[in-house]
Amino acid sequence: MRSLIVLGVVLLSPLCAEAPSEDGSAPLPFPSALTHPVLADAGPPSNVHGSASSAAGARPPAASSLSGPPVTDARQPAAPGGSSRSAADARPPAPVDERALATLADAEPALVLQQRLRAYVPEPTAVALEDHLRRTATALHARLRRVEACDADDVTLQLTRHVAANLVEKHRAGFPLDAERLRRQVIEAEAFKLETFVATGVYPKRYFGYLDEQWDTADFERRLKVAARKAAAACNRWLENAHAPFRVTEQELVVTFLAEGGAVLLRERQAELESIHPVLGIGLDDIARGFVDLAPLVRLLDEEVGTRLEGVVAWRGGAPVLTRTFRFEEAIAGTAVMWVWEKQLAERKLVAKGRASLGGRPLDEQFVITSLVYNSGLLFDEKTIARVRALDTGGSLYALSEASKAKRWALPVLPPARGLRWLLGGSEYPHQPTSWSALYHVLQRAGAAQGLSRFTDAFDDRGRLR
Repeated sequence: MRSLIVLGVVLLSPLCAEAPSEDGSAPLPFPSALTHPVLADAGPPSNVHGSASSAAGARPPAASSLSGPPVTDARQPAAPGGSSRSAADARPPAPVDERALATLADAEPALVLQQRLRAYVPEPTAVALEDHLRRTATALHARLRRVEACDADDVTLQLTRHVAANLVEKHRAGFPLDAERLRRQVIEAEAFKLETFVATGVYPKRYFGYLDEQWDTADFERRLKVAARKAAAACNRWLENAHAPFRVTEQELVVTFLAEGGAVLLRERQAELESIHPVLGIGLDDIARGFVDLAPLVRLLDEEVGTRLEGVVAWRGGAPVLTRTFRFEEAIAGTAVMWVWEKQLAERKLVAKGRASLGGRPLDEQFVITSLVYNSGLLFDEKTIARVRALDTGGSLYALSEASKAKRWALPVLPPARGLRWLLGGSEYPHQPTSWSALYHVLQRAGAAQGLSRFTDAFDDRGRLR
């Protein structure tokens, strides 16, 4: 959500004072009087998955360099004897001769791919998957050469390298995969990642592992689905009674929760899953205003989801006070409240501009528009919305970064032709952590939402969990 100033453990700022912005990026907040003394010198919290801003002159995080290490969104498996389990139609991989393969730097990617595939599936299936990768690379090359002339063999080599690296990571973790997941979530998803990075400068977040009910957070994933279903149903009943022109989907709530911090919590901060800070944990920056404006919805969600949201924020002396942190289901229900609040805000902005209502737009377009408002407070123009929806923003994000050099650190992005040369030259994807641009963050989550729709069966075409 929109970046807020560093917040105290107890106090919440009711307002986010924002400087006007003309470039469509998240405005920089003015310093707050409600800064907790322990956090005052800590800088922006690194785990807030919104459009985190920095005061002018602040040093950028070192990991934002294009030469930084690649990032994986895959979760760690459960420890031996933990709660991990395999899908019924997938099997743990067979062992391979690691000494013979050495590292990716010392072995041909095609050899690595051959070995890893055969650890998962029989020879005929492995051959068919290798053929599918070659066909996928051929189709990918046909699209990439529209950006800049490039060699088909280079595209095949680099796609093979990224697929092989993906398989190495999963194989070493003992992650079970069947032929279908190898095809969709490894081969096709890596092609999607490469193409999206070239087309936008940003690669999509990978959320496949947060809904498969496997590994160490299987129980929390099941609870996430149950809470999202109940929350969406309650929100939509409330919206219907309020005669709102739009509804919310389970996919919107799940992806927003994951993007705003839920993925980090499930992946590497599992000890906090039953004690989640509404702002520092899942980016609900405007919770004080939202919970007041939508108090009837808060009460309905408490009834339907079994939460106690109503008492989380109290007002003392005219200032909002955080009385406690969220339990896990409360984090999903709280996200639902604020998603409705932001969707209402987006609808008001559209009406004020005489533009088409959210209710008459496709679901993915509603998601993009509201996510941009959620992250910046701004209503973006129709051309930008369409290009984000298509994951084809070209060099606009790079141009924004270059134009903002005087007041903000550079975004870890490249324009299309340079991004293509970067990857085909064998370089890794740049580390892309939280930064200051709403467009940057919404591209990450729009890509994640599309990835879930294209490469998993988690949601139907109406955004409902299957």
